[in-house]
Amino acid sequence: IAIFAGSSSGTTAGRVSIMTGHGSGTTSGSLLLRTHDAGSAGESGLLVLSTGYSTSGNSGALYIGSGAATGGRSGSVYVTVGSGVSGSGGEMRLVAGASSVGTGGSLSVITGYGSTGSSGILLLKTADSGTKGVAGVGIVSTGFATEGNSGSLLVGTGAATGGRSGSVYVTAGGG
Repeated sequence: IAIFAGSSSGTTAGRVSIMTGHGSGTTSGSLLLRTHDAGSAGESGLLVLSTGYSTSGNSGALYIGSGAATGGRSGSVYVTVGSGVSGSGGEMRLVAGASSVGTGGSLSVITGYGSTGSSGILLLKTADSGTKGVAGVGIVSTGFATEGNSGSLLVGTGAATGGRSGSVYVTAGGG
């Protein structure tokens, strides 16, 4: 099954919209986009969410997010890798765009702002080890530089205008 919008040589091409039903007094419809399970041999199908290539100008942006909520909490966004029973677990990578003529893209992970309370917690950790083996290695590092300085690594807390600034703890686990 192929769904294509109309092409255009002089203006913006056609748009494809997929939207679930509206519930005026209840929940709106769900949207499920997935490939089918694999058979007895082989892999399940590949799922690609991507914008197109651009030869002049910027390529399109890709937004994945939940809607705002005025009478409750906004929806969560989960990006997970499935578990496996043989071999290593699948990888998850967040990679910003490269540039051949300028600075590469930035990668920002920022917790939510609380207008009348605390901002969200940021947790970066490896999972606990199983019954055998060791817990995963955690590495925070800047990249290698062939000409010029490598990047700096800053670890610190924010300033506080009405209280004490946060502490920084670097600890090793007990054995």
